[in-house]
Amino acid sequence: MSGADFKLMRARAQVGVDAGGEKAILVAAVMSAAKLSTERELAEMRIASSQIASIVLCLRKGVSGEAWQGILWSVTDCVLPLLPLANSEHHRRLLVQCGVLPILLQVMARWSSRRDGGGGGG
Repeated sequence: MSGADFKLMRARAQVGVDAGGEKAILVAAVMSAAKLSTERELAEMRIASSQIASIVLCLRKGVSGEAWQGILWSVTDCVLPLLPLANSEHHRRLLVQCGVLPILLQVMARWSSRRDGGGGGG
């Protein structure tokens, strides 16, 4: 079971407890769709700005180690759907508007620090 599948399963379990669980299910589904869709399919899709904002929020929470909707989102699970999404001008514009660039720079600095032997860094 992949990390995204586990998060989706966990989010579904929360729906009865937490009305926000539905949001987590939708975000996990959008992330999965982005990873599984072709570039052409994504170019034709119009993912809502609220869903793009939620993906960016999950990434922000993942970077800081905080939970959102009761789920600890991994940085990797949030970053992987960004590349296919960024291939679409519509989604790229939304990602930028939602503030993804400073977060990605923070992630890159952290990964670079780890690669260079600087530990966890920033």
